[in-house]
Amino acid sequence: MKKVEHWGCDVRINGKHVLTIESNCVYGRFLTDADEETIREIAENLLAFVGKKKTSAAQSAEGE
Repeated sequence: MKKVEHWGCDVRINGKHVLTIESNCVYGRFLTDADEETIREIAENLLAFVGKKKTSAAQSAEGE
């Protein structure tokens, strides 16, 4: 697998940019409590999409 040299993720709420997270920086506007809660929900959805990180025991079991 090719090594990832740079990655980025933009967060928009109701079409408006609120946050950008990149491998070398984080920037965005002042976040309200509602923004923070929405960003947490977005993060939970990203984790649900990719699944939890496999433990070394689970990876070993797959190799058997």
